[in-house]
Amino acid sequence: KVIEKKKVKKIVMKNFINKTLIIVVLSLIGFAASAQTMKQRVADRLYDELSFFKAVEMYEDLAKKSSANAYILRRTAECYRLMGDAKNSAKWYGKLIEKEGATASSDSDNNSNSVVPEDYYNYAQMLKMIENYSKADNMMAKFKTLSADNSIAAAHSSSPNYLKEIKAMPERYSIAIMNKKVNTEHSDFGPNYLTVDGQTKITFASAKKNMAMLNKDFQWDGSHFLDVYKSSLGGDGESTGVERFDRGIKSKYHEGPISFSNNGDKMYLTRSNYLHKKKGLDSVRHNNLKLYLSEKDSNGEWSDLTEFPYNSDEYSLGHATVTEDGKTMFFSSDMPGGKGITDIWKSTLEGNSWSKPVNVAEVNTEGREMFPFLGKTGILYISSDGHAGLGGLDLYRSTAAGETFSKPENMGFPLNTNHDDFAMIVNGDETEGYFSSNRDGDETFGDDDIYRMKINEPFGPPLFIVRGCALDAKSNEKLAGTTVKLIDTKTNKVFESIVTTEAGCYEFKDVPEGCYKIEGTKPEYS
Repeated sequence: KVIEKKKVKKIVMKNFINKTLIIVVLSLIGFAASAQTMKQRVADRLYDELSFFKAVEMYEDLAKKSSANAYILRRTAECYRLMGDAKNSAKWYGKLIEKEGATASSDSDNNSNSVVPEDYYNYAQMLKMIENYSKADNMMAKFKTLSADNSIAAAHSSSPNYLKEIKAMPERYSIAIMNKKVNTEHSDFGPNYLTVDGQTKITFASAKKNMAMLNKDFQWDGSHFLDVYKSSLGGDGESTGVERFDRGIKSKYHEGPISFSNNGDKMYLTRSNYLHKKKGLDSVRHNNLKLYLSEKDSNGEWSDLTEFPYNSDEYSLGHATVTEDGKTMFFSSDMPGGKGITDIWKSTLEGNSWSKPVNVAEVNTEGREMFPFLGKTGILYISSDGHAGLGGLDLYRSTAAGETFSKPENMGFPLNTNHDDFAMIVNGDETEGYFSSNRDGDETFGDDDIYRMKINEPFGPPLFIVRGCALDAKSNEKLAGTTVKLIDTKTNKVFESIVTTEAGCYEFKDVPEGCYKIEGTKPEYS
């Protein structure tokens, strides 16, 4: 009996210990799950606040777990993408595609727990930035199957030799990084010309640390907020000295880039939505960019900043470029009614009022079009990732044709690289200028640097596409088999003669700038 009592006692004690262990294990599992949920909530809050460099640490911890879902993997990749870290972004997009690719759908919800079309697109862009072009093209082709109407996917599909074409004239440019008077270990970008007492200087935005009490850090990536500086130039275009532009435009947040018209007497400043010590926020409490205007008085002092009338708390607007007389402005914005993430817009000064902005549709894509610069010959230079480029933002030029512009032309390697190449300005005859880039190299200083460049091989005249359809004059029915001639009105020579397709339409490619007339002929028609 004593032995039996001892056995029963052991069994009871063993069961008690087992139950206790089970409870402890379940408690630990529940605590771990709760901790993961809490970490995701904090990461989501930081992400929504655009504090990506803090959010990514938490997302990456969660992404490393075998239980990580598509949402966590995507958020990790997106944080790195938005911070400009293409290598780590590509790594996590790759893990997302590898794990969830079989369940891909045409859904476009970035909160989805499966792969969405934009994942393939963003993965392709990151792969291009690390020069894995073959795999990038495969991902872009996959994106096209899910988003057939996307012009960026179509551009890659129709340009299989884009790498060879962009790198066809490496001798076109001579490029040199500006010295450490301009470039620092931080981000320095966005040059613009400024005329002071007949001398040409450049202004630029910089995130370098200064001694001001107002200097703060930017939550997006942990860098400092931007300030505007100006640089004197030597005969070779190199900087001979840098100073703060004007303390009157300084705030607690971003200032720059900045541009000018009327021989430097009118200023157009891109700045955080902060005026008269009031910080503007949109509906989700984000502080966007606005465009501010100022004029120089007879004493050389800048007037108080005034807002461009089409600013809004709900979207960003800035990167203005203005004709010398100050009457036509181009700028970048994500305002409603655009084609892509950010577009180029145009406004004209009518009397004392700016006209309602018009989307410059012919230069915009579903991607990013930013940092416009209008040359003195009417050429519009833009930065874009919406074409079949080398990776990141590439530099393009588009020639004015009346009220419209020609298809943007990639300005080629080595001006463009697999990194972000952007915010270019050129002199009047398009022979030299400045631009910004975050490219790698032994001579680089920091994140974004400013470079000098000379154009050794001038660009030829722009080429155009002429397209249309042949119609029956009475019924408006499209007519197949119609012979269409494109005729130069100055020489009366036929540039090309083609026959309309089964759909009744025609297209003339690579047409030089000029004046033409079109003639159509078809049996039994007069």
